[in-house]
Amino acid sequence: MLMKGVYSRTNSLGQIRWYVRMVVNGQYRRFAPHGGFKTKKEAVTFATRARADISRGIFFPDQFDREPLPLGPLLAAQTARLPVTANTKNDRQYERWWSASFGDVDAHTLSAATIDEATQRLRAAGKTPQTIHHYLKFLRHRLNLARRDEQIDRTPFAKLKLPSVRNLRRRYYSHEERAKLYAALKPEWREAAELAGLTGLRWSEQFALTRSQLHLDQAYLELYTTKAGQPQIRLLNTRAVALLRKQLDRHRGTDWVYPSNTGRHHIDHSEFLRSIWIPARKAASVANARWNDWRHTFASDLTMAGHSDRTVADLLGHTTTQMVKRYAHLTAAHLREAVESVSPDRKAK
Repeated sequence: MLMKGVYSRTNSLGQIRWYVRMVVNGQYRRFAPHGGFKTKKEAVTFATRARADISRGIFFPDQFDREPLPLGPLLAAQTARLPVTANTKNDRQYERWWSASFGDVDAHTLSAATIDEATQRLRAAGKTPQTIHHYLKFLRHRLNLARRDEQIDRTPFAKLKLPSVRNLRRRYYSHEERAKLYAALKPEWREAAELAGLTGLRWSEQFALTRSQLHLDQAYLELYTTKAGQPQIRLLNTRAVALLRKQLDRHRGTDWVYPSNTGRHHIDHSEFLRSIWIPARKAASVANARWNDWRHTFASDLTMAGHSDRTVADLLGHTTTQMVKRYAHLTAAHLREAVESVSPDRKAK
């Protein structure tokens, strides 16, 4: 049974679209914000919300006379003007999915029902809860940008709280696995793996490094853009400094620390996996191995060296503004001692 005022018609393209007809200010008005709702559920949701807004005197029909703002072009325009960050590659993947799945939906009319449908589609595609969480976070961020820029009035996330999902993967390499992986990698990449295990750098942070980010005399490096969305400084122990100096000597004609074959940009992630990492982990017979597990290995080594969770968080770059205020008593000397404690030279003593 149809909700009163909600009906369907077949448009000129042979597509079934749903419409809402209701009385506003004493006159019947038809609402089809993006050329007709694609589903009955979307039309009913709109009608229910609109009638509630009318009863409270906050429904303004003129807002639905404006030009539609399809989600796909909105996301594309935002991407064109946003800076490149460590998350850009993942963001482009999320953008492609949202554009392919809901690209023609008017961003003004996105609802909680749309988010529920997207979640179901992602789940049916075999995405993990953590991955689904990232897809939804991406859209929430982009819609908040659109609202900030006064392109839309509301987002479905205003009253929709995303469930908290924790990444349960805690894989780190044993000393035996490290030895096998080192033996399977050529010297440059063996040293890159060791550096990752001594700094906790993510792949995108390590392999996009430039010479200007390195301050080896002072034993630290700068990350201009991070997953946390803010610049950070990472401390380097003596072994990490030595590894970076050696890498810089290998590639004197480029600003990239890990350049591509042409030297014009850093090594490509897909090429790195295909030609370097995947063959090495197969040759080493180390199962379930990801490059990011060197980061977990760094955290594990710090923990086993007796350092507190807050020290590990600081050295991994997990600090937030609140954490910085809470743990302001953590001195640079304390962190320096911690990062040196996982150096092979220190362990050998």
